[in-house]
Amino acid sequence: MPENLPDHTHCLECDAAIPFGKPFCSERCEAAHNSKVKREKNRNLMYMVILVAIIVTLGLVSLLL
Repeated sequence: MPENLPDHTHCLECDAAIPFGKPFCSERCEAAHNSKVKREKNRNLMYMVILVAIIVTLGLVSLLL
C-alpha cells in the first residue's frame, strides 16, 4: 500500500476518492444520498405510526374484554 497518499475521504454515496473535507463528489451524488435519507426517514415514520396504531388497538381491545 502506498505510504504517500494525499489527504482524501470517500464520497458518502458512490465511495469515490475525493478531497478531504467534502462529503460528496458531485451534486448528483448529494441529491441521490439526500433522497435515500428522506425515504428512510419516511419509512421509519410509517413504521412508528403503524406501531402506535397496533398498541392503541390492543389497548382498546383489552378494555372491551
